[in-house]
Amino acid sequence: MDQKNPERPSETSYWRRVCLWTLLGLVLWFGVTFGVSWWAHALDVWHVGRMPAGYWWATQGAIGVYLLIIVVHGWGMDRLERRVLTEADERHG
Repeated sequence: MDQKNPERPSETSYWRRVCLWTLLGLVLWFGVTFGVSWWAHALDVWHVGRMPAGYWWATQGAIGVYLLIIVVHGWGMDRLERRVLTEADERHG
């Protein structure tokens, strides 16, 4: 632990977790965006209603996954920030 700044390990841990959450969201976004277009013809074997599954995932499913990524990222960041603020309050007072 750094004697000059005892809060340094907490800040480093916080930013590592922020970067991890962000990287996870970007990987999921990339996977959905390019995975659906890459596998669209293979997905067309199945149908959602009367639409081929590849078309459905490209138009509706991917948007739902993007919204889910945003919600989960926001929830995770809120939880992380609350934890860091609680630890800082306990440490300072």
